[in-house]
Amino acid sequence: MFLSPRFEIVRFKQTNVYLNRIEVKPRVAALDMVYVAKQQDEGEDVFMKDRSIFKDYKDDDITHLRACFDEDIWFGKIGKLFKKDPEEFDKVKDCLFHHFVDIANIFHYYSGTSAYPVIGYNDFYSFARHTGIFADEVLTLAELDLVFISANVVHHGFTKSEERNLQRYEFIEIIYRCAEKYYLDNKLETDKVVATERFLAELVFPKALRMDGFAFRKQWCYNVKTDNLLKKNDIVIKKLYLSFTHPQKKYVTVDEAKAYVRKLGLDISEVLVGAIYSESMQTIVDRIRDPTRVMQMQYVEFLVFLCRITHYHYD
Repeated sequence: MFLSPRFEIVRFKQTNVYLNRIEVKPRVAALDMVYVAKQQDEGEDVFMKDRSIFKDYKDDDITHLRACFDEDIWFGKIGKLFKKDPEEFDKVKDCLFHHFVDIANIFHYYSGTSAYPVIGYNDFYSFARHTGIFADEVLTLAELDLVFISANVVHHGFTKSEERNLQRYEFIEIIYRCAEKYYLDNKLETDKVVATERFLAELVFPKALRMDGFAFRKQWCYNVKTDNLLKKNDIVIKKLYLSFTHPQKKYVTVDEAKAYVRKLGLDISEVLVGAIYSESMQTIVDRIRDPTRVMQMQYVEFLVFLCRITHYHYD
């Protein structure tokens, strides 16, 4: 054993063994987000998001997701169903928040393929039929219509009740109301949390179509090869992005994104482009007070959108 003169030499307890004393200090700087490049060669650099072309893309963390969920609950009316039992309401909220990412990803798909940024009346019923929520022996069409109307009634004043569509917060609310109608009213369950869990696990999640932006970015965007390719073409891509803008408009709308894909002749349905557009956007906390943000694709979101449509076309 060799001792280094660079570190203090001390006796180990009461023995005749001498060791170097090395002090390990805690890291004070935040770690960079690092992903190994897809099919990375030995010796190739690792991907560091905060040094990449995607550095301005804010991925969801628990704090951001909680802020989104709390806003959706505030805009909705689920709380009014629990006036006499606030503790039960907290349990149901915890349940819904646990599944918030999956519910939001489902909403991305159905709103994107419907009347983005909302799910239209007819498209919700298509969703209900496809998943099996609508079943005459358990949940009739008339009952489903009443649930839709109940979730669609506005109490905050930022939108109008006569708009027959579902915002994200209304989609969360209608999930709970359907669970209540399906399991509690039919005496299949007595616990509201269990009813919600069963509704999601047995009816919604198995058949509902969904997007998954983070999984896509982590696999196909957050790697050295993609980052280097986009950086090398950054000037050209920015010129393309700026072609959609002018001094009073510095973003790309969903209609412009659809027109661009149509112009390129890519093998992607125009309906699906709306879902890709929705998925490429960073998760927005408040979609109601400023309803224009969901239609304002920023440059870093446009980069994700380009990656997404490229993958769909060539996959």
